[in-house]
Amino acid sequence: MHLDAHTDTYAGDGNREYMRFNVATTFTRAAEEGVIDAEASIHVGARGSVADRTVFEHTRSKGYTLIDGDEMFKDGFAVTAARLKDHLEDRSVYLCFDMDFFDPPCAPGVCNLTWGGTSAREGLGFLRSLAGLNIVSGDINTVSPPHDLASTVTLEILTLFCFAKDLAPSRDA
Repeated sequence: MHLDAHTDTYAGDGNREYMRFNVATTFTRAAEEGVIDAEASIHVGARGSVADRTVFEHTRSKGYTLIDGDEMFKDGFAVTAARLKDHLEDRSVYLCFDMDFFDPPCAPGVCNLTWGGTSAREGLGFLRSLAGLNIVSGDINTVSPPHDLASTVTLEILTLFCFAKDLAPSRDA
């Protein structure tokens, strides 16, 4: 599960290495190289102006499910969380969280500010609503601790680990 203002699934076409391999092409290369199960993966929150207007279609063409930011806000956080839980309920989940999921005033230290994200209350509440998914690992990207909520996001993700069925201690132990 990838929560981000960007899909990081740009085509990255070109004959120069920096055009094919960069932060914007991470999930394209991962799908092409078979190191990720794109069909089971989901991107949430992508929005804003993008240099390549076909990036959402390209993301879906690689096999990923995409719930863009407009869809997330239109459907609401509870509906989006329920959709994620339905899509990922029987899987171990790696959570990739980019701080630009939040609106820039909440996380002004990110590399690529993108307006129209969640407020602190919405984004943290959304993370909490994912409790029950089998989140077994994760990462937080583009952090600037003096300027954003990265430490709070870290605490929320660590708390989600406590609810993961594969990591929770057995009641028999």
